[in-house]
Amino acid sequence: MDAALRDLEDRGLLWWDRSSNSYDMHPIVRAYVHEQLDAGDRIQANERVRDHFQALPPERADAATSVEDLRRTITIFRALAGADQHAEACALWEWSLSYILRYRFGAYATVSELLFPLAGYDALVVSRDLSETQGMLGHHDESIGTASSAVAHAVRAKRPDETRMALQWLGGSLIDSGALAGFARSVDLRQQLAEALGTSPNAWLLADMARCTGMRGDVEHTFALLDEAEAAGRVVGDNLVLGDLRVQRLAFAYDVGEPISERDLGAAEVALDNWTNRHDLQVLRVQLLLSRGQLEQTLCAAHDLEQMERDAGAETTAAASAAVLAMLGRRAEATAALEQALARLPRLHLADRPHIWLAEAMLALGQLDEAAEHARIAYGQAWGDGPPHSHHWQVRRVRDLLERIGVAPPELPTVLPASVHMPMEREVRAFIAKLAG
Repeated sequence: MDAALRDLEDRGLLWWDRSSNSYDMHPIVRAYVHEQLDAGDRIQANERVRDHFQALPPERADAATSVEDLRRTITIFRALAGADQHAEACALWEWSLSYILRYRFGAYATVSELLFPLAGYDALVVSRDLSETQGMLGHHDESIGTASSAVAHAVRAKRPDETRMALQWLGGSLIDSGALAGFARSVDLRQQLAEALGTSPNAWLLADMARCTGMRGDVEHTFALLDEAEAAGRVVGDNLVLGDLRVQRLAFAYDVGEPISERDLGAAEVALDNWTNRHDLQVLRVQLLLSRGQLEQTLCAAHDLEQMERDAGAETTAAASAAVLAMLGRRAEATAALEQALARLPRLHLADRPHIWLAEAMLALGQLDEAAEHARIAYGQAWGDGPPHSHHWQVRRVRDLLERIGVAPPELPTVLPASVHMPMEREVRAFIAKLAG
């Protein structure tokens, strides 16, 4: 038995925690074993696992420093899901695992593995966390599908609050995928839903309204909406939205050329308990340091960002590092990093491919034709669906890059509003009409 266990561990099929003398199977092995059991045996086996681990001393989630510190709770969750005790599994997830795995640890690969068995279960917390996780891992089409299903379920159940929340998640999935007009349409529907219910826009809606005006380049209106969103968030004490708003404000201030410092970023980071906020702040730090010509510091920040994304289980590339290495004149290292980035490029969703960094790297290496090709693609990413559904400030940055390369921006079409179709839009509009009538 000992030799067999060592062999399985060496092959990566079994993991042994020496400190607790406990074993865990590779997810694929666990799934295969699960499929081999008939329904009765599967439920009985999972119930025995649940009973065993529930009898052990409880963990302190607030003291956990890694996913391994939640091993007992995760095992119980898996057993509940495997025994088809979905309501109990969702309750355990919401109160003991959701926040810490997503926001404190950014363990999105783990979240995806754990929630996959519940993907077809109509629970709001599962739809929210699975949609967000799919987006963070770059699976934007799946994220849109999960959020659309949540919208459909909420509309069928005639639940306005759930519809509002599901529309928010769907909008986030759309903007991450590059569907900027679809995102704006989701924000418009949320405004109409609030009006039909006779309620004021909440902080999350105001923040997304600010994103829409920010994309259009409307500076004064955007800052006003951010102020309004922050006031609304403070009234209800929503620290999650306040964290989002802190990063959103800093990023927009950088876009419009307002002075921000590393001290501002550091102060924001201390106050953030959300992995996605910390990630977005690190993206901003890389841009800020580069704009100041602090290349060595930019390289360190880019390495830290890439490590964050790898630790979360997301596909990432060394494109930013390649660009900075090329700017530093470290050609051999830059070339190797660039080759690695290009090799990994097909693994990323079209909206996530770092063409602007690839163009910067190739420009610094003197590869002007290749730089122009990637800069044109980056221009298309920033253009989105065309004004007013473009990343206004990113369009300006890429246009400056194209000018440095010595080529003109491509002529791109603008999507007509009538041709934009958001998932579940017709059903949502009908639901809003009933609420208003």
